[in-house]
This record gives sequence, C-alpha cells and structure tokens, in this order.
Amino acid sequence: MRLQRCLIPCLLLASASTLAAQTARTVEETPFLAAPGGAVQATLLPETPLTLGEARNSWRRATLEGWVWLPSLRKVGPDVVVARPGGENLRDAPNGQRIAALQPGLRLLELERRDNWVRVRRSGWVRAAALRSPDARPDSTHRPAPAVAAATAAPATAAAADVPPLPATRSGPAGAPLLASPDGDTLARISPLAAVHVLESRDGWSRVRIDGWVPTRLLTTAADSAILDDVTAATFSASPELLRGRLVRLSLQFISLRNAEPIRTDFAPGEPFLLTRGPDLDNGFVYVAVPPALLDAARRLAPLQHIHVLARIRNPRSALMHAPVVDLVEFLTPPQP
Repeated sequence: MRLQRCLIPCLLLASASTLAAQTARTVEETPFLAAPGGAVQATLLPETPLTLGEARNSWRRATLEGWVWLPSLRKVGPDVVVARPGGENLRDAPNGQRIAALQPGLRLLELERRDNWVRVRRSGWVRAAALRSPDARPDSTHRPAPAVAAATAAPATAAAADVPPLPATRSGPAGAPLLASPDGDTLARISPLAAVHVLESRDGWSRVRIDGWVPTRLLTTAADSAILDDVTAATFSASPELLRGRLVRLSLQFISLRNAEPIRTDFAPGEPFLLTRGPDLDNGFVYVAVPPALLDAARRLAPLQHIHVLARIRNPRSALMHAPVVDLVEFLTPPQP
C-alpha cells in the first residue's frame, strides 16, 4: 500500500511532464503544411504556439488554434472555411495579435463563438527545425540574430567582434520577389539592380536585408489591433497587406445599400454592402459590408448622408474596382430615422 501511495503521484507527475513537452513555439515565420512537403495551409508567424503530435523524419505534426473574424468564414457542416479570396489572419484572441495567415479555402474546426469572432483549430505539419520548447529563450536557437545585430550597429563594432561583414550584392536586371520565407507569401518586389545584403544562404535561397526609407506616416508602433485614423487612398495603395484585418475609423458619404453580385468576389453572394464615397479617401469609393445585426440601421440611411463608422479592413484593394472593402463594426454617427 505504501508503494502504491508513492507510485500514483509519481505517475501523475510524469504524465504532466509528458504533456508539457508536447507544446512548442515557432522560432521564425514558417509554412504550416497539410502533409510533410505538401500544400501550404497557412504561414505561421514567430512565437506561434502549437501542440505537437507525432514526429516523421524532420517534420512534426502540430495543432494550431486561434480566433478568426466571423465575416471572413463560411459555414460548411460542423466546420468553417476561410471564404475571403486573399485569406485571413488567425489571432491569439478576439481582436488580438496575429499568429498566422490562413490560406483561402482552408477548412477549420469551429470550437466556439464570441461576438463576431470564431475560435478554430486545424492540424498540419511543421519543420522540426522551426520549433522550440516554450521554456527555451527565443533568441537561443535563431543563429542569424547576433550577426545581424552586430552588422547593423556599426561596421567597426562588427570587425572588433570578429563578425564578418555582410556580403553585398544586387538584385538581377529583372528585380526579385521578396518572400517572408522560402515557402511564404510575397512581401514586396525588389527593384532591378537594388543593393541587398545577404544574411545567410541555404537550399537555393538567400535571406537578405534591404536598407531604405518609407514615409513615417505609413508606420506604427502600436499593436495591429489599434484603431487607425486619417487613412487616405495613398495609405491603402502603399501598404495593403499590412492593413488587412485592421480596425479603422472612416468618414464617408452614403450613396446606396446594395447586395453583392457574383462578380464581386470580395463578398459572399448577395451579401449586403454600403456603396460610399470617402472624403478622407480622396473622394474614392469605399465598399462597407453590413452584418445582419446592423442591416436595419443601414436601411435608415438617407442618400448622400455623411456618416462616421468603425470598420475592419477586409481588402484594401477590391478585385473588381480596386477600392477598399471593409466590414462594418459600428455606426459612430447614428443613422437618421
């Protein structure tokens, strides 16, 4: 009996330790695949939490969980599917930090709903080299970081620490796409013969650093859930991928309430939307998708009425008219009866 009393707590402790070892975080942006070497389901951002399963050669099976904006999903039986043509962000909490970019058409298990957010789960495969245990220091497994920091600080400091200077080269005559990872999304396109610094090379790919300048007004140090103000047409066209999923306050002029035709691929068929003109957007058009809860209020709008809205950016440039498409969150100016 005494032996049994000793064994039970020990077994429980061992079981808890095994469970803890099955969690991990990503150390870099990495693809989340349907099978080892298979189709990309999502792009995981650094520090994305995962629950691990079986190991297969250099791959680990992993389960991803997070929250997705409900209007970007379509219900299919017990599951939901990412319905936005450009994909959608996965966040660690409703309106929280981005942890992954989901591919359009990805099927997800729905776990719960909270307001206009859905908690979802999906299993896939990740390269084991892109993972670290939660208790490991984030910078302890990412070998390029010290060299980049030293080289960025000053060439003299790098030389004193015996860190070789970054190899300088140029893009080819046709330019080059800049990808988030070898299997990742395109972040930008490098101009022909632009100067780049090579940080590392492996498997036919080079990780590079580019020095340049951007307008300060297009940058923010706030979390990507912060509300944007003073957005202009130039902002939408200059950094569209950074704006997806962001909250924004807009001053608009209402034109009409419409239902989306099949040709408008940024909307679900028949989805109601406001056709508006935006004084803060250089008088261009803005399409405002209306959720069912706000449809009655939208019907009370009068043509040419000026309204102020809180909205979430669905697509900074629509496929049909290249105008912003946003999801209405709240009327900041109550519609007239």
